[in-house]
Order: sequence, then C-alpha cells, then structure tokens
Amino acid sequence: MKIPSLDNNGNFSNQNEAKIVNTINSHINKNMGKDCSDFVSIVNQELNNIYFDEKELDFSKGIGKSQAIYNLYEKQGKISTKELPNIGDLIFFKDTVKSTKTTSKITHIGIVQNISNDNTITFIHNLNGKVTIGYVNMKNMDIHNIDGKTVNSFIVRCPTKNNPNYKCLSSKFLAGYGKVNGKEGFRE
Repeated sequence: MKIPSLDNNGNFSNQNEAKIVNTINSHINKNMGKDCSDFVSIVNQELNNIYFDEKELDFSKGIGKSQAIYNLYEKQGKISTKELPNIGDLIFFKDTVKSTKTTSKITHIGIVQNISNDNTITFIHNLNGKVTIGYVNMKNMDIHNIDGKTVNSFIVRCPTKNNPNYKCLSSKFLAGYGKVNGKEGFRE
C-alpha cells in the first residue's frame, strides 16, 4: 500500500518523508516531553512547524492539546476517517483516559511512520512518558498479532495480561488522521 518511496539505492525518494521519519525515529525509546501532544509539538518545532503554528491552537474551552490540534485540523477540513493516512500524517485517538468514557474526546495523538501492505499503520507516539512504536489495523480490528506480527497495539491498560481484552486495542480508539497538505508532507 503506502510505504515510503525508495529509489534504486534503497533511499527515500521523497526527501520530506525521509525527514519526518528520521526525525520521529530519532526519539524512539527516549523520554521526550511529558505526554503525546508534547512529543508531537517537539517534532513539529524540529520540522519548522509543518503541522501547525502553536498560536493557531484554541484552548479556550479547557480542552487538551490533542483535542485542540484535532479541532484545528477539523476546522481546516484535514481530518480523514475513510482513507489510509500518508507517512507523516497525524493520527488521533479518542477516549483513551477514564475521564472521557462518557463524553467522546480526542485524548491521544501520534505521527504515522509507515503503512504496510496489509494496511497496518505504524505510528510513533509518547505513551507513559516514553516515545514508542504503535500499530493500528482497521481491517483486523479485533486482532493483536497475526503470525507473530503486531497489527494492533494495546493503547490503554487491560484488566489482565493473561486474558487480554481486545477492547483495549488501538483500533477501538482510532478517531482519524490529520492530513498534512501537499504531496510532500508539508503544510501549504
């Protein structure tokens, strides 16, 4: 499907995709920011505000930063829920914290790193204070692993590891993708 374009030497043919992927990959397994939206903001700054200008975010209703980013993208018509994302797009999740179980809110955000041929989306995000790799596959929503490959990560704590609850998989919380304008992954 949508994987990073490679030239004949195995290098990214799209320099912007490569820049995004190299930037987010450089933070994996590191403590980067206090939460997921801090991580996205740090990457955004490192990439010269490709996702948003901090001044564009509206926190006036006491909402969190992930929700404010989602609202900005929604206002600009850049939220997609039907098609696969592109490398570098933002990925949004709803209701990943207990306080939002009765009212749907965007509570988590990451950055798309790759899309595999089986439609598994690999994303980088800050989870529990550490930048890590996550996976989501909407074609296999109730499956964690297929033949030893993770297709859906656990994005919230499950009651027990011995009997995992598949309602805890990332696919159950996916809210959509924040599409970055232009073919090259940078804002217009």
